[in-house]
Amino acid sequence: MKNIDSIDSITLGDGVPEYFWVVTEPSDAWDYDFLVNYLEISDICFRTGHRTLVAQALGGLKPKQLLGVFTSEAEAKKYAAAVLAATVARRNNARR
Repeated sequence: MKNIDSIDSITLGDGVPEYFWVVTEPSDAWDYDFLVNYLEISDICFRTGHRTLVAQALGGLKPKQLLGVFTSEAEAKKYAAAVLAATVARRNNARR
């Protein structure tokens, strides 16, 4: 077994893609108007790799904020659109 002393030393097993798509939870800091008028799918859905995802976790991304991991871009974007719609609906109801 090799000594793991950096992100670059991570080994991918057979069948694990080098790059994949992730969907993260919309930030609670984003208010309703921002969600409706400015938020784009690319704000919560993006292509990444294992090294970048580890770096994001070290930078503060929490496991509960990671809603999905996909190999298909289309599937990830479809899920992200559903997450955005649900978030907007939930925050709109909270405004009432």
